[in-house]
Amino acid sequence: MAGHEADPQQRIAVRAFERFVAYFVAHSYAFVAPAGMLRGPGPAGKYALLTFGDGCGTDRLALNILRRWGVPRACYC
Repeated sequence: MAGHEADPQQRIAVRAFERFVAYFVAHSYAFVAPAGMLRGPGPAGKYALLTFGDGCGTDRLALNILRRWGVPRACYC
């Protein structure tokens, strides 16, 4: 990843997605919903916004990972 950005069209394997989430959790990023970004960054300035949806039922795999890492539900609805 260049910096901390990921290609929004990237197809990502489940294990790679978990490593991605784990990295941001370990580096104290706050996961935010789109509305949180509209309010503007807070003083910490370390935020991650996740969007996904393939329409094929694999979303539940991503949801399990997000729950396991404590990412708030509002950040991935």
